[in-house]
Amino acid sequence: MHNSHSAAYSLVAYRTAFLKAHYPAEFMAAAMTNDLDKTDKLTKLLEEADKMNLDVLPPSVNRSAAHFTVDEGQIRFGLGAVKGVGMDAVESIVEARGDAEQAFADLFDLVEEIDLRQANKGVIEALARSGAMDELEGHRAQLVEAADDAVRHGQKAQADAAAGQHSLFGEADAETSAAMQPSLPDVESWSKARALKEEREVTGFYVSGHPLESFRAEAEAFATAKLGQTERFDQQANPGGDGYSRQRGPKHAFCGILTEVDFNTTRKGKPIGFATLEDFSGRGDLVIFANVLDRVRQYLEVDRVVLVKGETEVRGGTTNVVVNDIVPMWKVREQMVQSLTLRLNPDRTEPSKIRALRRLCEEHVGSCQLYFDLVVPGLAEPQRVRSRKHMIEPTQPLMKGIRRLFGNGRLTMEKRS
Repeated sequence: MHNSHSAAYSLVAYRTAFLKAHYPAEFMAAAMTNDLDKTDKLTKLLEEADKMNLDVLPPSVNRSAAHFTVDEGQIRFGLGAVKGVGMDAVESIVEARGDAEQAFADLFDLVEEIDLRQANKGVIEALARSGAMDELEGHRAQLVEAADDAVRHGQKAQADAAAGQHSLFGEADAETSAAMQPSLPDVESWSKARALKEEREVTGFYVSGHPLESFRAEAEAFATAKLGQTERFDQQANPGGDGYSRQRGPKHAFCGILTEVDFNTTRKGKPIGFATLEDFSGRGDLVIFANVLDRVRQYLEVDRVVLVKGETEVRGGTTNVVVNDIVPMWKVREQMVQSLTLRLNPDRTEPSKIRALRRLCEEHVGSCQLYFDLVVPGLAEPQRVRSRKHMIEPTQPLMKGIRRLFGNGRLTMEKRS
């Protein structure tokens, strides 16, 4: 009996491995659909997809199904995973869209076609905030602001159609209806940080980017662990504990963004801080006792990217950190970076970009060494070259300028010993 169970398990494991290897996008989309409403599991699957070089595209009213699907070899986020958008509303959108490739050109097009008993103002706002309407006319701030007017317009258009208005005027009425559509409000577009924050609130994730992307080099250089790697901390836990022991786990450093911050008082009347930190892999809970809180309170702000050092343990599958220190990223860059390395292929790099890099370096002179990893055809390893002319300060404008010129993932850092 045991052998038959073992054989069956081996067969399932083999099939799983086969599907993952040969149909990676389909396999991961199915796995994500299976955990559609489990944020922690979805976070790990999204990180795994990233390691497999699979892009996860934002939700789309024109292209998404209710569940996660494969869209031209990439994974398309399911509308059913957007908070505040019920399955009835999703089904209405998919049904109204039919087989059309670009069914909805703008927001008013959408509200004229879908069932507004299922998709109210809140649903429209959630879809806009999630990025599901990015293909439509206008930007996210405009679409959210227009939600109320749009629903009213859709209701009137549908009531007119039901009353037989279209049968009276035929083709001409479609043009009249289009002309009577409201226009999008003139409001300022959201910053990238605001857009990411909004989409995270309604999907549980940063889908179209990550606030940490501009700090990836620092995360790789200074973080000694990832918040989502709870298995690793379990293995390192102090022996003899039940997970709630007063003994604390090993010390680690995490690079992440603060998404929640709260202050309170202990029973003994001492101040205490609580925060949630997120990195690329997941999230963790921070506890900051009074002896540390006085020193780091000024850095405890929502949306701030920080380096957190502390004693780590896992409780109920969540990483918990008793904080020893919190350092804002500008301070990490100014005080803790020894060298910066930029990976380049000289044959494919435009001279104008090199000139722009030279100007950037001249504007941000400091004590940090600059190296280049030059990718040379025919050589297995890049050739490392030190810049003799430029010592730099790795400021936010410099790092942003380098990313704008050469893209993400080209920079690495070494920390001061």
